[in-house]
Amino acid sequence: MRIYNKITRHRVFSQVNINADTSKVWKTIATPGNLNLCHPFCKENQVSTWGEVGAQDSIEYFNGLKLDREFTDWKEGEGYTLKIGNSYYASALVTWSIDDVTEDQTALRIQIALFPDIILDRVPKLFKKAALNLVYMPLMRRYVQAVTKGFKYYIETGKQVRANQFGYNPLFSKRREHIELASRVRVGEYVNKSLG
Repeated sequence: MRIYNKITRHRVFSQVNINADTSKVWKTIATPGNLNLCHPFCKENQVSTWGEVGAQDSIEYFNGLKLDREFTDWKEGEGYTLKIGNSYYASALVTWSIDDVTEDQTALRIQIALFPDIILDRVPKLFKKAALNLVYMPLMRRYVQAVTKGFKYYIETGKQVRANQFGYNPLFSKRREHIELASRVRVGEYVNKSLG
């Protein structure tokens, strides 16, 4: 997955202060498959290789979107950077970083450099600017805020984050009732009431 350098970048970010020391926060974000526990829109996070530059995993969101991630920078105890996308060119570059706030509090920051020319390539040129500014960017700001909240919640409570716990986002999810129905069907718990 390559980054097309002659491309416009739009940035979104979110930062939360987590009531835990940096070692605990780092351990969580550096654990393979952590999105399965902490990400409010993640249906499945599969890991191929982990823990260094070149590591790869994938995420499937609740709306069926699947993206590959490739780690381009890994600083032990500090953070990492990754490319994400599902085509020849990456659709975004994501940086995760942590910093001490106090001895028992850590700031987690996620910054996403988005490449809308790749992401919105199927949107007609006439509508791209409006789609980007009025729909896509506001939803991406909500997205990154929900992800940082998810990690804060998991680290502070030890409880797995629920689907859409911090709000529904149509770019990455389905309405909660549709997710729950699909889950029941998948594990064989759904009973078709029309059968009486």
